[in-house]
Amino acid sequence: CGSKRFRPLFEACDYIYGNEGSWPVAQCEECGVVLMNPRIPPERIGAFYPATYYAKEPARVGTPSKAWRKCIKQLTLNRCYGYPAGNECGIIARLIALAAALLVSRTAALARNIQYTPNGRVLDVGCGNGFCLNIYKKLGWETFGTEISPDSANIARAAGHQISLGELRDAHYPDGFFDAITLWDALEHIANPAEVTAEAHRVCKRGGRIYVYVPDYDSRYARYFRDRWFMFTAPLHYYHYTAQTLTRLLSDARFHSVHIRRPLGDAGLLPTLSAASREHAVLHATLAGFPVASLLKLVEKWLPGGHLLALALKP
Repeated sequence: CGSKRFRPLFEACDYIYGNEGSWPVAQCEECGVVLMNPRIPPERIGAFYPATYYAKEPARVGTPSKAWRKCIKQLTLNRCYGYPAGNECGIIARLIALAAALLVSRTAALARNIQYTPNGRVLDVGCGNGFCLNIYKKLGWETFGTEISPDSANIARAAGHQISLGELRDAHYPDGFFDAITLWDALEHIANPAEVTAEAHRVCKRGGRIYVYVPDYDSRYARYFRDRWFMFTAPLHYYHYTAQTLTRLLSDARFHSVHIRRPLGDAGLLPTLSAASREHAVLHATLAGFPVASLLKLVEKWLPGGHLLALALKP
């Protein structure tokens, strides 16, 4: 919001990637957003990312090997996101797809799909190696992305996507160019979120959609574990959003009809418990071993999630 008045909360450490030191966490007294304050300048933050953070390998998108699985996938996308569905699917596949649409549509596994637009253009801000763009390309979208990592950008280009290296403002896209804009696990890494969402509004078509997926600072994981929560990821995450602060950010950028969902899963429960139990050797070893680790990974897919998914429209 531009305010300079902050309330100190606590000192955060990096329990995930091992960066030494601590970073002050504060809350804006005006809009309520939680942030690192002071923050590491964007030109220096790259040194805090581990070498393994950015994807070095091409993203793989599996193709259903069985005809009935393909039918279920098509019908689920049709019911949840409006994509065309073929008529070759039998009654059993249609019944299974109905049940899948009711169940799977609530999970993080399906949350990164976007509403069908014929001959649409989609922009993924912070696209990494193009994993999500690969999905959209298979669904008929013309795919664009921005990415600050040269290695990841090159991988995404090799997959057939149109990638701009750098921040969104560096791409200089025309006004109203995109039907859909996505920021999947990206906005929390961005030092200038108001500028980025304003630029996203400019390049979005009238009637276009923006999708934002960020960790939920109002989740039970964040409240209990604080900086040991895997999705807190100090000092790499500049900002920590709640439904209220994310809605305000998008509304201030002149997006309308902001709708917030909380998909199931994707809360980083296993690495969170691992970080929280470091001082307890026996518990730490138990959590890391079989079968506890495998069970936690399975259970987490259906637990109330640690993320927010915001969908908003440009009128």
